[in-house]
Amino acid sequence: MLKQQTIEQLKKLKLTAIIEAAEALERSGQAKGLTAQEYVAILIDNLYTVKMTEKIERLISGAHLEEPDAHLEDLCMDSDRELDAGLISRLATGDYISKGHNIIIQAAAGGGKSFMGSALANAACRQFVKVEYLNYRDMVDELLVLRTDPLKHKKKITSLKRLPLLIVDDWLLSDSITIQEVNELLAVVDARTRAKKPTIICTQYLVDGWPVLLGNCPAGDSVVDRIKNNAYIIEIKGGISMRERFKDDDLKESNHAVA
Repeated sequence: MLKQQTIEQLKKLKLTAIIEAAEALERSGQAKGLTAQEYVAILIDNLYTVKMTEKIERLISGAHLEEPDAHLEDLCMDSDRELDAGLISRLATGDYISKGHNIIIQAAAGGGKSFMGSALANAACRQFVKVEYLNYRDMVDELLVLRTDPLKHKKKITSLKRLPLLIVDDWLLSDSITIQEVNELLAVVDARTRAKKPTIICTQYLVDGWPVLLGNCPAGDSVVDRIKNNAYIIEIKGGISMRERFKDDDLKESNHAVA
């Protein structure tokens, strides 16, 4: 049993997990049969587990995921979606992160690309990788505003370059993309490519159509080249959106009746 002085010291050090583990051992009666070394080992193991869990929670919270509760094991693998289970399993290991490989997730609106992107990010956080999940429009607009202040702009590009994993959702989803926006994209993509940092792109558009969306300009071609030629490409097929696929049966019947 821990002495009261020790308990107070542990509280000041914010190591309450040790106190809780010790109290649990006392309540269960297991403490009596343990050596001092075994007793300490159990307390430290519990502290380690608690601290690692807290770290993962901070990483997930700080990533600002579109769907923070998304997990790869919960992906819809219906045959019409034509997902490669083997590839998903390889990506779950996080090997692509250490190798600096990008991932492009293509799907129609409601096809589940944001869920998959969030699930990959969630898996990375659980491997203690720092992730930032950004909306394409928000990222570009911020960079355009910062362009008026070269120092702040450079600092932002450097920050994005250093991220172990960046996820950009709704990639190229815009009424029109200006050459200024293309140049901002190139600045980010080029910096991350040189740093060998992976980026996950979630988009409604097939890669072959990106050059047109980017204005058929040299800068746009450079953006495509840097992402595409070092990427796993996942195209989620199936004509049914995830919202429709998992709609409540009562709503489905109601909609059929109206039709």
